[in-house]
Amino acid sequence: MRDARPAPARDWLGAHMSIAGGLYRALERGREVGCSVVQIFLKNQLQWAARPYTAEDIAQFKAARQRTGIRTVFAHSSYLINLAAADPREWQRAVEAFHDELERAEMLELPFVVIHPGSHRGEGLAAGMARIARALDTVLARTRGYRVMVLLENTAGGGATIGRSFEELAGLRRADARGLRVNHESVWATRRPATHPRLPLE
Repeated sequence: MRDARPAPARDWLGAHMSIAGGLYRALERGREVGCSVVQIFLKNQLQWAARPYTAEDIAQFKAARQRTGIRTVFAHSSYLINLAAADPREWQRAVEAFHDELERAEMLELPFVVIHPGSHRGEGLAAGMARIARALDTVLARTRGYRVMVLLENTAGGGATIGRSFEELAGLRRADARGLRVNHESVWATRRPATHPRLPLE
């Protein structure tokens, strides 16, 4: 039976939706609450391993985009990923996991994958930022030519997290494939202004 509900308004308002039961279910849930934009996780964000997408997974997701009218869908990376990790094995695992997420996003034809830069865990900001930059260089080299873009998201600044200021984010945004997403709740938590005269936004 054809869904009689009107297509979502193009107001660019949306929410993160669960993929429980299938990727396509996130779009159906978004439609039910009137979203015109939906953010998803690309897999269980609390586990490193995940089965590959099947052709059916991808077909169902694309069909749901057509059926629900929700065209703008993007992903948030797993919170397990720490691109600033000092331990070489942990850093490599983070790189491989993020590369996998970009591959999944490209399969689904998503425009962005959002990621928090990471935490240096007491090893120092400069060293942590250098590891993040190297990780991003690595995954972007592997995915050169892909449509999906990496968005670095600011944080509220707790502990040794990186990305608590616009200056830190700007220091990581050196390639065309990296953009910024501003989390206004985190900006409010840090009591920083929502704009900064020295941040290169172009």
